[in-house]
Amino acid sequence: MTSPGGYPPAARPGPAGYPGHGYPAAHPAAYPPAPPAGVRPVAARPAPQRLVWEATPPPGTDRPAVARRPARPYTGPPAYRAVPRWGFPRLAWRQSTSVPGTPTRPAPTQQTVLSVARAMLPVLWVLVLSCAVATVGEVSRYTLLVLGRDRALPGALVAWSDGLVNVGSVVSLALGLLALVLGLRWLFAIRRVAADLSGFAPARPDWAVALGMLLPGLNLFVAGSVLAELEHTAGRPEHRVRPSRLVLAWWLVWAGGEVVAVLTVLLGLRAGVQAQADGVLWHGVADLLGVALAVLTIRVIGSLDRMIAPSDPAAFRLTTVLRVAADAPAPAAHPRRPIGSPR
Repeated sequence: MTSPGGYPPAARPGPAGYPGHGYPAAHPAAYPPAPPAGVRPVAARPAPQRLVWEATPPPGTDRPAVARRPARPYTGPPAYRAVPRWGFPRLAWRQSTSVPGTPTRPAPTQQTVLSVARAMLPVLWVLVLSCAVATVGEVSRYTLLVLGRDRALPGALVAWSDGLVNVGSVVSLALGLLALVLGLRWLFAIRRVAADLSGFAPARPDWAVALGMLLPGLNLFVAGSVLAELEHTAGRPEHRVRPSRLVLAWWLVWAGGEVVAVLTVLLGLRAGVQAQADGVLWHGVADLLGVALAVLTIRVIGSLDRMIAPSDPAAFRLTTVLRVAADAPAPAAHPRRPIGSPR
């Protein structure tokens, strides 16, 4: 054992009163020779020890191996001694609407679009007729105003003109609101069907389309763009959006009709005979634009319906019955089956 200075214990003086004035001497061979003066000894560093980690499972976790059962050979489909009382109900296949996570309302199909269009077309044709009647009434009223400046007019003729205007205006307003509701329903359905067929999602959500079609001022720009996007999705979605002449004509008449309607209301607030005459003329122009808008709407609906559900000319074969032979065979009768039996 060496001292902190590196010398053997015998070389370091001990405390006073200790025998020999130093620590007990050790064996001379157990210590290295003393370094010369002025040289400080350096202690040797111990060699690093190498540790080896070994992972072992904790006790109690060893489970005996379970022997696998041999696979049983296939013996055929299950057989029952009697007809099972469980199974699927005897109903035609229908789309499920009660599965959690699925929409409660079924998605619109091509038949949905066509059915809404068939319900909308009679409304539009009657709207054309009522707007035409209102236009004739306004023109007749304006003519009577011009003729009545210097002469008296028959009361029956004036009542007939007023009746045409009143009946045409009321019926046009009611049918216009009904056509607007059916048109929005048709628009939402055909946008969904066109997106499903083309694989491209609609550019606008339904609520944005509804606001763009109903808000005055905003619908001057959104209505035509919505139809142009729909025509692009249903026709050629891989090309750039370019509205057809039919859609552009509808857009122009739609915007012009709305502007004329606002001007008619504003001009009707003035007082005077000339203001009333101008109001009659503007009402006639608005009714005439209503006729054009209804006709163009019918054409636009037919064009877009043919894009999503084109009809096959080969599927419709016209036949004509020339004669019926006396010895013609009777048609085959359908086999009778008991009530309640599955089809």
